[in-house]
Amino acid sequence: MKNSRKTFLQFFLTLLILVGLSGCQSENSPSGSLPEIQNSPSGETGSAQKPAIQNKKPDKNSPKVTKNEANGSDTDEIKLQWENSPHANTYVVDSAGKNNSCSKCHSPIDWMPTMDELPESCFACKFELSEPPSLIEETSWQSVPCKMCHQVDKKGKVASEISWLEIPQLGEYAKVQNANEICLKCHVPANVEDHIGIEIGGAHADFLCTDCHNSHTLTTSCGESTCHESLLEPGKIIPGHDDNHLNVACEACHDAAGLEVGPVEETGIWTTFAPWIIELNGAQSSGLSRFVSHNTALEVNCERCHFANNPWNLTVDIEK
Repeated sequence: MKNSRKTFLQFFLTLLILVGLSGCQSENSPSGSLPEIQNSPSGETGSAQKPAIQNKKPDKNSPKVTKNEANGSDTDEIKLQWENSPHANTYVVDSAGKNNSCSKCHSPIDWMPTMDELPESCFACKFELSEPPSLIEETSWQSVPCKMCHQVDKKGKVASEISWLEIPQLGEYAKVQNANEICLKCHVPANVEDHIGIEIGGAHADFLCTDCHNSHTLTTSCGESTCHESLLEPGKIIPGHDDNHLNVACEACHDAAGLEVGPVEETGIWTTFAPWIIELNGAQSSGLSRFVSHNTALEVNCERCHFANNPWNLTVDIEK
């Protein structure tokens, strides 16, 4: 009974604060947004404490979908795509048994702010916010459901247009210009291992995330896209797009962010790796994580891998 009462009280206090937050920020901020999101999934979840990733079955209470024209597909199919996507399975707990701060991006609907995470404008109201629970149980975790990016009405109908659920407790949405604005709500740098910010630039500087990534499965493939599907057609093979490079991912050659290149130990597939440095409790740690920068170049430098005395024994003489 105590736990139930405590949970209800925390929710009620948070609701009151968010109401005040909405009012305060509408006067002081052009967007009336919540505090800037710091944690960000970058394709591979992780934290400085090496969190254990646990999959969770999709929420049975997720909205029932009806037909619309989003991506030209039936929304029943879209719902199935989402259920099998990374956005439907984001549950994470760090080695200290905490995940509330992770939920800012991994499960925004469940995130409970602390006093330190509220903007200064809110302190004029002189309220106190109870410390939120550090752990959100897996049974309560909602991941990133449809309603984070689409408005959902009381009957469960999902709007095809995109918008950002800015204040989940109030059901308040903010308009967004495009898919990139939504994706970059979470996919930004953070002081957490593996959480490296997406850098859209180079040959794809004017692209939207959804030009390459399926909006709901999140998958992408250069070779199967409507841009590069002919790369392996006879008579159209470009040097480097041949049998000798079948284990080389596109980014390994076309990266323009200066990332390190090499093979993944488990698979042998060549890709790019980004360095990360974080400070935790006064101690600094660093490393390399598999990462695609999204900053691409059409022209490639073969000597990036095929240089003298390279550690992979690759030939130096190459056909151009």
